[in-house]
Amino acid sequence: MADVAFIATRTPPTIDREAVVAAAADFGLEWTPLPQETPGGPVSFEADNATVIVMPIAAMHPDIPHMPVGPTGADPEELNASRGHVIITAVGLTGDEVARDCAIASFTAVVIGATDAVGAMLGHNTYFHRADVFHQLVVGNAAEGRPPLPILISVTVAGDGSGRMSFLSHGMDRYGNEDLYITCPVEGTGAVPFMYDTITWFFDLETPLPTGDSVGRDESEHITIQRVTSPADPDRTVVRLDLD
Repeated sequence: MADVAFIATRTPPTIDREAVVAAAADFGLEWTPLPQETPGGPVSFEADNATVIVMPIAAMHPDIPHMPVGPTGADPEELNASRGHVIITAVGLTGDEVARDCAIASFTAVVIGATDAVGAMLGHNTYFHRADVFHQLVVGNAAEGRPPLPILISVTVAGDGSGRMSFLSHGMDRYGNEDLYITCPVEGTGAVPFMYDTITWFFDLETPLPTGDSVGRDESEHITIQRVTSPADPDRTVVRLDLD
């Protein structure tokens, strides 16, 4: 099984094997470069019982013009001005989706350190996260032994013109959890941290909370748990929480 991630770069990427090995060492990892068959082509490394293949491509990632936006997303103008991207493939990773996604996220953070990255994303993400945010979240969470949930789970933002806006998570079902759909006033505050706090909470839940129950940020707040059709997929159900 292969796991994949992508990095968007400002300039057409070149992969310096020594720079990648050094970046891996900064991350506490030991990578060994394998013989390169084609100059300017893919570069492979042995890393943590897996083979990491780093493929530079001198063209913007083709999905960038159509990607949604999110709180951790890279600047759209910088993405649309990017002139290259890198495909990172890990072969031989073991474990469940969380373990493999944490590993490929770490590998991607390594390669970020050896490129002029604008953004980075895992293969199942819906948009490119800011490269520095991706790197910081992976490093910080790894140091504390936690999965970097803002990287593993994409959150998109939308408005409906009624004075309210919404945040929708993507990927919770990959880990056996329910995706979240949180709405709030456009002029309100606190929705983004509430979204990520709730993602963390739901990620760790062993039993789904019943529809009709309430949650809140303090004892005085009562937000009713609803289950509705996902605004992104009519065949899926999400947990809806409406903030005042």
